[in-house]
Amino acid sequence: MMVAGTGTFAYILSLARALGLKPTKLIAKTGDYCFLTLAFVITYSLTSDNGSVLVGLFAGGQLVFLMCGVMALELYKGAKSPERGTSEPSRLGGLGPVLIVTGALFFAATANNWGYVYRNAPVGQLTCRVRSGIYRGLRTTAENRELVEEIEPKLRALVRHGDTVCTATLMPYAYVMMDAKMDAPYAWDAQHLAWGLTSADPLVRYFDEVGGPPDLIIANDAQVPDFFENDAYEIRAYINQGYEKVWDEDVAGIHYVAWRREGEQ
Repeated sequence: MMVAGTGTFAYILSLARALGLKPTKLIAKTGDYCFLTLAFVITYSLTSDNGSVLVGLFAGGQLVFLMCGVMALELYKGAKSPERGTSEPSRLGGLGPVLIVTGALFFAATANNWGYVYRNAPVGQLTCRVRSGIYRGLRTTAENRELVEEIEPKLRALVRHGDTVCTATLMPYAYVMMDAKMDAPYAWDAQHLAWGLTSADPLVRYFDEVGGPPDLIIANDAQVPDFFENDAYEIRAYINQGYEKVWDEDVAGIHYVAWRREGEQ
């Protein structure tokens, strides 16, 4: 998205020059949108879990296209301006190299998307189609297919009507697999345990102020290998004080445990 947007941005500026319009003047006219895009990328980079400028740039791709659309509108108005007259066709000949570069950027973006699938394998290695469950029909690796096909019925079997659920570790797929209401501030790693943090305070405060204690808490050791042995993770004490273990099993090489709130047996 960002690569394509950047290519479009470069193309518009080159088109402005070919039509005799100063690119700097075009940017000045759309300064609010340029500032908004830059501010978003910087803010996202400083506050996201990934802490990555690259992620901020990708996330800002939509804003880049919005900015490009506004700039293209200004460019159209400038090209049609009565004071300017009609642009000379010969001046558009300089767009050839720009089109080549833009095409190369689009090709690079497509090649990158083909060779890299977020949290999965390259497209060429996604040879197995999921045969059941919420992900039925999607292609993935043999290992991932084994996991999602085995874990979904086990997670769904834990749920009772009206249950709320929270995952103590990074396990967003549980929320879409289970017919239960999510009781967490967001579906990702709400405590940032995978990033080395151990405090349960943000999650427990959410329970106290918003959602109430969940009926089910589920965890695995995929991203936090020592979760079930390390008492430094404060959420373990919270679980031990008010929950009883109802499920403990290894599925596709990953250890899963589920606890139900006491009094809900």
